[in-house]
Amino acid sequence: MAHYNPSLSSPSDEVNLGVSVNPHAKPTDFDFLAVIGKGTFGKVLLAKLKADGNFYAVKVLQKKVILKKKEQKNIMAERNVLLKSLKHPFLVGLHYSFQTTEKLYFVLDYVNGGE
Repeated sequence: MAHYNPSLSSPSDEVNLGVSVNPHAKPTDFDFLAVIGKGTFGKVLLAKLKADGNFYAVKVLQKKVILKKKEQKNIMAERNVLLKSLKHPFLVGLHYSFQTTEKLYFVLDYVNGGE
């Protein structure tokens, strides 16, 4: 029989998305069409929002990898930069973020042809 160990918190308790969070968003809101980038913590997908047909780049990050590598602060720093809505030719805008128990989702501008 397994015993509850409060020192082993779930990954969803570890990540605070702050003001960018959209608590009503979920992965099923999107049609994921293609992988447009891959990295250490996850991948970036071309996605079409079912509600309005707009295209977005959705960055999907694995919480367990972020926590294992102790990168929570760096991921949140990235999110904070994207949230500033800077008009810069090398930065995309963050529309909102959301999470499931295992993954973080950053819904970004889709800019064809770049990384």
